[in-house]
Amino acid sequence: MANRSVIEEPMMTALAMAIPGPKGLEGAEAAEAAEGAAGAGLSKPEGIVKQIHEGGFQVKQNPKTGTQESNVTITHPSEPGTKLNLRSEAHPLQPGGPPVKHVNVEVVKPGTKNRPEVVLNKHIDQ
Repeated sequence: MANRSVIEEPMMTALAMAIPGPKGLEGAEAAEAAEGAAGAGLSKPEGIVKQIHEGGFQVKQNPKTGTQESNVTITHPSEPGTKLNLRSEAHPLQPGGPPVKHVNVEVVKPGTKNRPEVVLNKHIDQ
């Protein structure tokens, strides 16, 4: 796989497994991510949980809004200030559109003047 940070690697693995085809990682990189996360005899979700647990990540459950089913933040001590936020929610994805149930994947890194910067904001709606 490409050289990614400790936070970006599991995020890309999760995206590769959650988004088939051209929206996710493509070809050999997607297969490598899924195989590495799942491991021998584990389901894909079990493989992701195992990778998070064994990798020293910290998972924090955040308060939910009225449109959210879940809201968690994943961090790692080797990258202070970097966060992977995952929210399962339903709201319009286009102005005036109907509410769409989806997962919002957001990567936040430290920015200039101690202001967090969102470097990825992706909606997974399938």
